[in-house]
Amino acid sequence: MKEKREYAGIDYFRVIAAFLVITIYTSPLSSVNEIADFILTRVIARTVVPFFFMASGFFLLPGYISEKKTGPGKLPAFLKKTAILYGIASLMYLPVNIYAGYFKSPHLLPNLLKDLVFDGTFYHLWYLPAVMLGAIITCFMLGRLKINHAFAIALGLYVIGLFGDSYYGIATKVPFLKSFYDAVFVLTDYTRNGLFFAPVFLMLGGLIAKYRKRRLKTCIIGFAVSSTLLMIEGLTLHGFQVQRHDSMYFMLLPCMVFLFQSLMFWEGRGGQILRNLSMMIYLIHPLIIVFIRGVAKVISLQRLLIDNSVVNFLAVALCSFIATMAIASALRRKNKKQPVLEQVCMDRAWAEIHLANLGHNVKVLRDMLPNGCELMAVVKANAYGHGDVEIACYLNRIGVASFAVATIEEGIRLRTHGIEGDILILGYTDPQRVPELVRYRLSQTVTEYKHAKQLNASKQQISVHIKIDTGMHRLGESCNNAAEIESIFQCHNLKVCGIYTHLCVADSTQEDDVAFTEEQLSHFYTLLEQLKQHQIALPKIHIQSSYGILNYPELQCSYARRGRRVGRCWN
Repeated sequence: MKEKREYAGIDYFRVIAAFLVITIYTSPLSSVNEIADFILTRVIARTVVPFFFMASGFFLLPGYISEKKTGPGKLPAFLKKTAILYGIASLMYLPVNIYAGYFKSPHLLPNLLKDLVFDGTFYHLWYLPAVMLGAIITCFMLGRLKINHAFAIALGLYVIGLFGDSYYGIATKVPFLKSFYDAVFVLTDYTRNGLFFAPVFLMLGGLIAKYRKRRLKTCIIGFAVSSTLLMIEGLTLHGFQVQRHDSMYFMLLPCMVFLFQSLMFWEGRGGQILRNLSMMIYLIHPLIIVFIRGVAKVISLQRLLIDNSVVNFLAVALCSFIATMAIASALRRKNKKQPVLEQVCMDRAWAEIHLANLGHNVKVLRDMLPNGCELMAVVKANAYGHGDVEIACYLNRIGVASFAVATIEEGIRLRTHGIEGDILILGYTDPQRVPELVRYRLSQTVTEYKHAKQLNASKQQISVHIKIDTGMHRLGESCNNAAEIESIFQCHNLKVCGIYTHLCVADSTQEDDVAFTEEQLSHFYTLLEQLKQHQIALPKIHIQSSYGILNYPELQCSYARRGRRVGRCWN
């Protein structure tokens, strides 16, 4: 898959951001010029954390921003992954905390809880609990509020946090605000945390992913203007000495929007290697700082390696990079072992999918559909060999919220990789697996009344679509068996969400095939009329598959099923 081409700019900036984090904790220009160092470490480098929040929101939130908000989506997997990373990092710095006497401090338990939830178990690790708490808050709001209301709350939280940060000196002049922030600082040492700082940037990342980007020229001009204003804001606040901390600025918001959108125009090779590199540098650089200080003391080079801030930064950055590459190399060697047959197969053939073309195809197809008709992406058989998870993830991000698969295993695979929306299983599922249908929020196709009764007997509520055989004679309850189809609607544990058929020769424009397709349509609509006459409320309807969309675009349906030819660019 070539998904990394879409977001190479984001991946490359992750590495730049990791080195900017090192500047924050080493102050490279402090021995050269205090103002220059402030601009670098307290203004420019303050774009780093918002960028990381936005990158997380970019990949996590688009499904929560869509009209359909079904299930927990990607949040549980994101929280699990981040919590594991947080746990590993906390253990990694445990010896340093012990050496520093952390566990001998008074009020250990409340301080430990505060650090775990808000401030981080080591000074640079605060980002990890912040992004988890921020993600929980953001997804909660998006799941229950309109987008504009959720964003307004997130923006309000940011403003509250801002007056406990860079504008704290102003807040202290108002008695009730001072009392408020005094109470806040009992719970957390800073307002740059998951409650006040993270939600607005997470949401901005999700909104950019959902609604795409402006023109590059607009983004560059916007970034130049907003970053200049950000620098003026930072220097002004610094000059008047009103800052308690210096992580949050008003102009940071537009600056980050334009910066992030500019990075989206940078296409090329990026990928997991850059993401791992940036994360590893971020995690280990404080250990490298301790290491450099220890070495300098042993060899009596404190004046060069520590007192010279530029050399200190370069030494920490270089050693962090070398250590990261050594760790990555060791992990690659460990994971390199794989069956010879698999290697041969990978070398023999592969598919390259340019996701920009896929996005173009989706736009063209949507323009062809009647109003009210949604695209149902058929990604069965590993998306016809093109990569089901990768394809579905990308389609999710651009707003596709309905998918179809062949088996329950394929549906579970998509769900466990964070795919949101409706997932319909087109094939047969054993009634004994109903608990899995419920657990993974999958919709099941019912092909006959007997199968419906078996599913209904489980006494668990599941969503189903009824497949109608209108002449293909492969799967589905016959369109002539109206009584049996009505009985399926009466199954109390089955929520009938859809009814559909398959046009088996819709790809052909030959006279006989067109006549057969029209006969199929007549059978299907006759059945629907019979159901309506018996006071059965019709669920969502889908008839067209790939060529049905092209040859019969006038059909009024709720869904149009589309698969295959994902890589061809249509004009």
